[in-house]
Amino acid sequence: REKEERLEERLRHAEEREQEHAKSSENWQMLVSRQKAELKAKHDEVAELQRALEGLRSQQGSLVEERQRAQQHEEELEKRVHELGREATDLRAALDKKDAEVAAARLEGEQKATEAVSRLETAERESAGSRDVVEEWQQRHREAVTAHSK
Repeated sequence: REKEERLEERLRHAEEREQEHAKSSENWQMLVSRQKAELKAKHDEVAELQRALEGLRSQQGSLVEERQRAQQHEEELEKRVHELGREATDLRAALDKKDAEVAAARLEGEQKATEAVSRLETAERESAGSRDVVEEWQQRHREAVTAHSK
């Protein structure tokens, strides 16, 4: 009988161990399933992050190109502003030169007009003097003709 009891107890222990092993195996399987699900979620997250990173890199490349185009455009505009400034300076210098030429021509014209007026006045005085002389000679001639006819 004692042997039977020992055997029964061993059998109970074996059954308990088998139940514990089954529970442990079930727990491990649940843990493995959970770990697999978490690992799959992490892989999905990594894949999504990789896609987002590729999108950002592509966007960054586009932005770099756009920035380079904007810089080139800015440089072209600065060059054009410089050229226009130089052209404006040249035009101002040409305008100043033309203004000086106009002022010189005006002054020369005024001097010539003054000289012409002066010559006209001299000619008029000489002409008036000549008329006086002519009138005086005509008067003398009339007087001489009158005296001679008497």
